[in-house]
Amino acid sequence: MTEEVYLIHEGYFSLDSGAIFGTIPEPLWSRSVKRNSKGRIDSHANVIAINNSGKLTLIDSGVGNVEDAKFRDIFQISTALDLRQRINEVFRIENLHQIIHTHLHFDHCGNDANLIEGNSARIVLQKKEHANYLHPNLFTRGSYVKKSVPGSRVRKIDGSLKMGNSINIIATGGHTTGHQVVEFTVNGRKYIHFGDLIPSTFHIKPNFIPAIDTNPLDTLKFKLKLIKKAIDEKAVCIFNHDPFTPAGTLSGDELRPTLTPFDIARV
Repeated sequence: MTEEVYLIHEGYFSLDSGAIFGTIPEPLWSRSVKRNSKGRIDSHANVIAINNSGKLTLIDSGVGNVEDAKFRDIFQISTALDLRQRINEVFRIENLHQIIHTHLHFDHCGNDANLIEGNSARIVLQKKEHANYLHPNLFTRGSYVKKSVPGSRVRKIDGSLKMGNSINIIATGGHTTGHQVVEFTVNGRKYIHFGDLIPSTFHIKPNFIPAIDTNPLDTLKFKLKLIKKAIDEKAVCIFNHDPFTPAGTLSGDELRPTLTPFDIARV
């Protein structure tokens, strides 16, 4: 059985510093993170591809081609590559089995409609998150883009779920009420995709929580639990928006974890 994991850098976007860093004072975050030319914070949209004997699973699908020009300008959205083309070149698009979403903010599901053509792939997400996407409230509606997710392919799950022998879904809430973390194993090594519970290496400190999280105390609770799990199990942690260190292992304790970068092959 062939098992492989790859990282695909699909695109870019930016957010205001307040949205990303929440209550963390600028003198702290500015030591390691700098504003871009427009005074914003650059982020990457990284997609994880898991190839299991030709059956392909993606975790999230990047920013894609948001049609609203004003929206693209506000968030400085751009794509690094054509994700469908890259998937087809490396894995063949007909082998796409599923797209598992940590949540449905625009920077995580922008390529869904394009990717599911020519295959029978399902889009796996929490039932609560699908409801968030269809009926956002005044606080959340700026983060969702309608028409990104084709409803006919959606598989809605309710809570944590073990998917076969190698993928485990952990329902967390926090960043959104329907947020989920994806834990998987490749060649005996454990990986934890934190989604936006820990979007970058800066956020590995448990109390460093973005202002856009809908339930920050839930974020804090699951960060503590999952950081400890990652340390205990020596798991590779994936930080899907980090421009410089998208993956690493953690050591120490959950209150003050120490990061060691880990190189995931890129395609």
